[in-house]
Amino acid sequence: MFIANKRMYMTADLTHRYRVENTDFQKRKLRNRGDEIRARLYYYPRMGARPVHYLKIVKSIVSGALPIGLTRRLRKYIHR
Repeated sequence: MFIANKRMYMTADLTHRYRVENTDFQKRKLRNRGDEIRARLYYYPRMGARPVHYLKIVKSIVSGALPIGLTRRLRKYIHR
């Protein structure tokens, strides 16, 4: 939407509640992250992303390559 110069607005209202289930980690394997990584590589330059934003691509690759149990424990540790 930003690339197409569409207006977006922020609201203080909660419009979506997101939670991570244990089964979600099974979908986060590296083989399932290809579309996400390709989209980031395509859109980041068009949005003027800074080099630090590209670290999210590295994070996605690393977390997709790690065993699911380790990823789950790291997430709990980081998000305390």
